[in-house]
Amino acid sequence: MKIKDVASSTVEEAMQIFDAQWRGSDEYSGWERNKNYAYAIDHKGQLYPPKKIISIATDMPVNTFYGGRPSNTYLRARGFAIVELDGDDSQQASKDGPFSGLLKEIETEGEGGFDPGNQEDARERTLRSVVQRRGQPQFRADLIKTFNGKCAISGCDVVAVLEAAHITPYLGPAANTITNGLLLRADIHTLWDLGLVAVDPEKFTVWVSPIVTAPMYRALDGNPLFMPPQKHLRPSVEALQAQWDNVRRFQ
Repeated sequence: MKIKDVASSTVEEAMQIFDAQWRGSDEYSGWERNKNYAYAIDHKGQLYPPKKIISIATDMPVNTFYGGRPSNTYLRARGFAIVELDGDDSQQASKDGPFSGLLKEIETEGEGGFDPGNQEDARERTLRSVVQRRGQPQFRADLIKTFNGKCAISGCDVVAVLEAAHITPYLGPAANTITNGLLLRADIHTLWDLGLVAVDPEKFTVWVSPIVTAPMYRALDGNPLFMPPQKHLRPSVEALQAQWDNVRRFQ
């Protein structure tokens, strides 16, 4: 549900209510150390839980809107500073690659938003996510044909787990061109999007981040990228260079 629009002064009033009624309660005493909270509003030397403050300000139950990025964006737009809380997951974050900060915000979007009485059918939801992850049907079908039904990096030929990956991020239908695509096994697609796998645009060899230590992935490092025989269907050097530069600038 969309968060109701309120003024920044109303948000500040919500913080005052939190201080008076909630900060010392069993539920929120020491909330900053609770691993379920990843972010806080930093206001006048005090930290506040974003979703609770929005809930008080808008009179919306916390399970009716998303936390993480949507709540943080809402509060930043009203002039409030959002800080990341220190946790024990810093080591895990480093393993998530160069985009771990943004990934964490997206991951926390649904915190506290589960309502079993207002959910679409679980199976349909799961299948929808599979379709979405595989990519646009025609784009995927074209890549399967172009790469002969094999992952461009691992050589896996189990078509059911092969996905249409954009070399550079998806920016609309124009990005669904064969030269901006790679057919990748699902797990490798995830590593690609996280910036943990890339292709050297000069050597056309696979690069696997040192962060990834599993032998099955380390074995791919330095391997040649599978190239379609038709030159006009081969991955764009410019697209590979853009991805390479974006990933390597964090190394």
